Amino acid sequence: MSSGQVENYTGPSGGLKADSEWLGFEDMPVGRDVVVTIKTALILDGVPMQQGHKYSGGGLEFEEGKKNKMLLNSGNRRILAGLFTTDTGQWAGKRIAIYGDPTVMFGRKNTGGVVIRDKAADAMRQRAADIAAPPPEPEPEEETGAGVEPSSEFSLDNESPTICDGTWGMSEGVSEGEACELGAGHTGHCGPKDE
Repeated sequence: MSSGQVENYTGPSGGLKADSEWLGFEDMPVGRDVVVTIKTALILDGVPMQQGHKYSGGGLEFEEGKKNKMLLNSGNRRILAGLFTTDTGQWAGKRIAIYGDPTVMFGRKNTGGVVIRDKAADAMRQRAADIAAPPPEPEPEEETGAGVEPSSEFSLDNESPTICDGTWGMSEGVSEGEACELGAGHTGHCGPKDE
């Protein structure tokens, strides 16, 4: 869009802010991860950011996207070191999942931020939750219909539907005495093949 123009916009709210090559919380889709490929690790010294702030610290550049740079806080650096190695030269070409987290703080201000998905920590949290969860209730046993004689007069209009004993065929070409595709105990479209 050129200067002086107005147009409708739909998309992440980050698209409404001034152009920047740096990813922010508002640039991320809600509720889903975005997979990116690391191009290189960056070291920044006094780089101008929004509202005149200058940033010194680490960052990443990705192979994908117009907004293809991300600042690295200590949490994201630890995640990368745990996923790969502390040698940032080894990060190039690695694929990571990132997501927007509304709880990230910058100083004392809740700004939201972009977070690297820590697959190892997610797996450990899930395992801990599985261990802490009570065992599932056993499934109630279904009636098998054993001893109930199948009827050859089945209709959807039957007031008391036939209960399958597991020996009637469901498909064309299945003969009496062959196994029912749905197994014993169900009601419905079952019975001997009409000749």
